[in-house]
Amino acid sequence: MNLYKYYEFPFGHWLAGVAQFWSSDYYRPLGGVAYLALFKTFGFNALPFKILLFAALLFNMFLFLRLSARLAGSLEIAAWALLFCCYHAAFNGLYLNFGTIYDVLGYSFFFGAFLAYIRFFTVSRRPWPGLLLVLLLYILGLDCKEVVVTLPAVLFAYCLILSGSVRTEKMLWPLRSGLPVIACSAIAIVYTAGKMTGQGSLTADPSYMPHFTFVQYSRLTAHYMHELFYLPAGWPTPVIATLFLILLIVAALLLRSRLMLFSAVAVIITQLPVSFIGPRGAFVIYIPLAFWALYAAAFVGAATLLLRSPLRASAAFAVVATILVSIHLWMKPGYDHNLVPQTIAYGDFSHQLDRWNVHLTENGRALIVNDPFPQNWIGYDTLFLMSMRDHTTHAVVNRLKFATSIPPESEIGWYDYVIDYDTDWRLLKSPSRQAVGGARLKALADNAPLLLLDGFDPPSLDGWRMVRTTFAMRAKNTSSRACELSVSLSATEPVRLSEQLDDGVKTNEKAYAPGPIQIVEPIPPGATPAQHDLRLWAHRDGTQPGDTGSPGLIFVNAVLPACE
Repeated sequence: MNLYKYYEFPFGHWLAGVAQFWSSDYYRPLGGVAYLALFKTFGFNALPFKILLFAALLFNMFLFLRLSARLAGSLEIAAWALLFCCYHAAFNGLYLNFGTIYDVLGYSFFFGAFLAYIRFFTVSRRPWPGLLLVLLLYILGLDCKEVVVTLPAVLFAYCLILSGSVRTEKMLWPLRSGLPVIACSAIAIVYTAGKMTGQGSLTADPSYMPHFTFVQYSRLTAHYMHELFYLPAGWPTPVIATLFLILLIVAALLLRSRLMLFSAVAVIITQLPVSFIGPRGAFVIYIPLAFWALYAAAFVGAATLLLRSPLRASAAFAVVATILVSIHLWMKPGYDHNLVPQTIAYGDFSHQLDRWNVHLTENGRALIVNDPFPQNWIGYDTLFLMSMRDHTTHAVVNRLKFATSIPPESEIGWYDYVIDYDTDWRLLKSPSRQAVGGARLKALADNAPLLLLDGFDPPSLDGWRMVRTTFAMRAKNTSSRACELSVSLSATEPVRLSEQLDDGVKTNEKAYAPGPIQIVEPIPPGATPAQHDLRLWAHRDGTQPGDTGSPGLIFVNAVLPACE
């Protein structure tokens, strides 16, 4: 899906988006650069994508180890921190789904900028190239993932709690160690304002619409703690999750561990961008996971005697590693079942297309009569898969399982390919093969809740159908309590409509303004046919009936709802 979206625009479009990091017109543009660079170089081959993903993951482990060692002043603490976060079964999206490349690259730039800040701004000499490097890495991180916006707050927490530069430099802090923090904060304000406005704003998507309430925050905190600690269903409750965060800070204060305190604050800060929207997979807290791990490692150093003796520390490390590996492997199948079957099913479908030598042209057309893919999977995945195999974003792939109606029989010839699935895949039509399986298609039409008869144009790329000046449909009456036929249309310009149900009287014309149109045709009491035919006549307002021009009308759906 992501690749399809990026492929709709040229490579330069996304490079421009990297520069215009604040614009909501570009969705995570550096991710688009990665997708297109790989796709244009290697085509529809998953291996290079996986190589980049795992190379970035390994680099992130090295980066985190370096940063942790600088923060803790101890390679042992850093090694423990890496042990706690190098793998987690609930984060399987990071390893199995290239769609998490945003999180992986965002992590790289977030911690790269953090490490650059420590390298150049915790010493007496602060060269200006260091400032530029921090800002550049921060902006590139913003081009990958929204959670990176929290970096200035994390840097300020570092200056306040760990390095103490806010206290030691006092009024000079904004001009010394605080300069990158202030500059990044200004960038964050511009970025947030840009991304929260405009047509491409994620907040336009209801699932990304933030709800800034304590209830939402505590509920999402509980959700991510549940994933992080492999807890039973219902645990922790929102209240307990919030209290646990407070407990982290209290424990840090009691143990007088500045590293624990900083890590707890960083956990809270970096989780904020995903704490007020709908719940996501655990991989979205990839950056907070690092600070959870750092907190745990700091706790091992502050609250136990394990690190006092090299022999004891090595033995404890091996034991804990063995336990963690066992737990993660035990939990892994429960998380992988969400991704592995889908990957296998789409792989089998792609291989079957290869065996048939199915290739869509730039404006090719394919009809998927039936498929084995569950309806809770992304409905447009077959479109993305078939289109990307042949490097096109203009093909039409009509998946009937995802459609609201069965197309007219006359439309079958319009498709280049017709593919069906029963117990196995079947190719019913190709450019070199006339349609077969007529009995199968007739059975679908006979049993369709909604069958389009005539007057409908083939579906467009986005699935909409324009209608002609007269069009008809047949709705199957599946309920004895159906008392009306409801038709949804959408007009692009003023239009006049009249309709006729079965052998009833044709209604008088009615004018409609541009926009959604809902036509409700009552079913007479006592009418008990197994199906109802509805014919409609349409013409643009201002023209005469019989005008052959397009009425500018889009068909959406029709249903026979059961009435009380």
